[in-house]
Amino acid sequence: MLNYETTAKEFWESSEPIDTSPYLKAKKIKSHGYRITGSGDLMIPMHDANGVIQNYQLVDGSGGKLFFSDEDVIGNYHSLGKQGDGPIVICLDFESG
Repeated sequence: MLNYETTAKEFWESSEPIDTSPYLKAKKIKSHGYRITGSGDLMIPMHDANGVIQNYQLVDGSGGKLFFSDEDVIGNYHSLGKQGDGPIVICLDFESG
């Protein structure tokens, strides 16, 4: 059986940190420690309740989105800021937030 936690971590570590991307520029969004894959896809990490990266939303230059693994989507999330910084807003996906 494939261990998605290990695979997701290895995938993250093999990518490069970025300050911006075409997608982020178009949406006027800052990079919050995101990375980019060798093929140029933006990687947005998804964590479990313990803060462990379990999956990624991958966004290509034209805004197409998919997940690294469809297995680990439910119950995982991506957050910006720190708990206690203000109201909590729950969104369907990164772009709508």
